[in-house]
Amino acid sequence: MVLAGLLILSYFLFGKTLLLLALFIVAVFIVLYLYLIVKNMLLLFMFAILIFPLSNYASPPVSIGINDYHIIGGFILLLVYLLVKNTLNYNNIKNRINYLPVSFILFEGILIIFTIMGYLKGYKSEWLVREYFYQSLYVMVLLLNDESDNILLAKKYEKVIFLATAIIFIEYCLRYYYNFVHFDFKRVVTQQANIGLFAFPLAFFSLFIKQSVMSRAVRIAICIIGIILALLSLQRSLWLILFADIILGFGYFLFSLGFNRNTFQKIIIAIVILTVFATGSLIFMNKYFNIFKLLRERMNTMSSERISDDRALGVRQEDFKEVMKMVTDDSFMGAGIGAPVFQKNTGLQKEVIDNSYVIIVYKMGLIGLFSLLLIFFTLSVKAVRILIYDRENYIVFALIVSMLNYLVISISSSAMYIYRFNLIIGIIFAILVNYNSSKTAIPYEQNN
Repeated sequence: MVLAGLLILSYFLFGKTLLLLALFIVAVFIVLYLYLIVKNMLLLFMFAILIFPLSNYASPPVSIGINDYHIIGGFILLLVYLLVKNTLNYNNIKNRINYLPVSFILFEGILIIFTIMGYLKGYKSEWLVREYFYQSLYVMVLLLNDESDNILLAKKYEKVIFLATAIIFIEYCLRYYYNFVHFDFKRVVTQQANIGLFAFPLAFFSLFIKQSVMSRAVRIAICIIGIILALLSLQRSLWLILFADIILGFGYFLFSLGFNRNTFQKIIIAIVILTVFATGSLIFMNKYFNIFKLLRERMNTMSSERISDDRALGVRQEDFKEVMKMVTDDSFMGAGIGAPVFQKNTGLQKEVIDNSYVIIVYKMGLIGLFSLLLIFFTLSVKAVRILIYDRENYIVFALIVSMLNYLVISISSSAMYIYRFNLIIGIIFAILVNYNSSKTAIPYEQNN
C-alpha cells in the first residue's frame, strides 16, 4: 500500500520522469519480495522472463533492452550454477536424471540429431542455437529443479504465476492510460495475454476447493484479470480456450465435490456471475476501446480480398504454399533445426507459418513431433492417475489443462517457439515427473 501511494504521489507531484524511477524502485522491491517467497532460482528466472518481454515494445527510457540472447545467456548461467552446486552431491544428480522418462530422453536425442543435421545442411546462423535452446527447455528444466520438496515447488509455482499475471496487467494499464511511451495496444496485449493459459486454470479450478495456496479473493481477481486480458487480446482462439476451461472447471467441481444440491447451486451462481461479468466487460470495452471495430479490422486483414490487394500478405500466402510443399516433400525426417523460411522479395529469413506443429514437422519431421507429443501423453496419463487417487488435487488438474491449452493455442500460433511458454511448460513437466502419486493429498493451507 505504501509503494502504491508513493507511485500515485510521484506522478501527480513530479510527472512522468519520477514515475519511471518509482516504477523501477517498486520493481526492485517486488523482485526482492518474490525471492523471499520463492527462494528458488528457477522460479525467479521464470518470473523475470514473463514480465520482461512487455518492456521490449516500449520506447526508451522504459525499454530495458532484454532480448532472446540475454535470456539464453542468463538461463545458461543459471544452469551452470545449479549443476556446479549439485556436483557436490553426485547422487542428487544421478537420481534426478533417473526421473527422466523414456519420452524425454527420446525427444532430446532426436533434437540433438536434427541440430547436427541442420548444421551439416548449412544452417549455421544463431537460429540454430536459439531453436535448440528453446526446444531443450523441456528437458533442461528437470535438471534445474533443485527443490527437494516437489509439493513446495508446486505451491511456489502458483504464487509466481499469479504475481506475474497481476504485474503484467498493472504494467499494461499504466502504460495505456498514462501513455508515457509509444504503446502498441494490439501487439503487446495479444502476446502477453497468453499467460492466462496457465494462470486462469489454477485460479478458477480452486474457487470451490477449501484448501488452496492463495486466498479466494486473490483467485477471483486472477480469474477476472485473465478474462479481461483475453478479451483485450482479440484472440478468438484464446476466448474459446478460456471458455473450454470454464466448462472443464464445472465438470471438475462435480467430479471432486460430488453430485449434490449444494454443488449445483454453486455452479449456477458461478455461471450467472461469469455471464454478467463477461457481458458487462464487452459493453464497457466496446464503449471505451471500440473492441468490436478492432476485431473486425483484424478479421478483414486476413480475408481473401485483403490478401489479394496487399502485397505483403500476398507474399506471405505464397511463402505459406511453398513451405507446405516443403513439409509434405520431406515430412518424415524434416529439414533440420535452424532451417529458415525465405521470403523471396526481401531475402530475409523469417518464420511465416503461425502453426507450431507445421514448423516442427518442417524442421524435425513427424518423428520429432511424435516424440514431443509422447511427452505430453506420458505426463497426461500420470496426471489422470493422480486425480483418481486425490480428487481435490486441483493443481494437478490445472497443470494438465494448462498443457492442453498450450497444445491448442499452438495450432494458431508459434507458442512452442516462445521461450517463456517453453519454460513454464518445462516447470509443469518437472512438477508432474517428480510427483509421487502414492503420497497423501497436497497439504495446501488457506492463505499460505
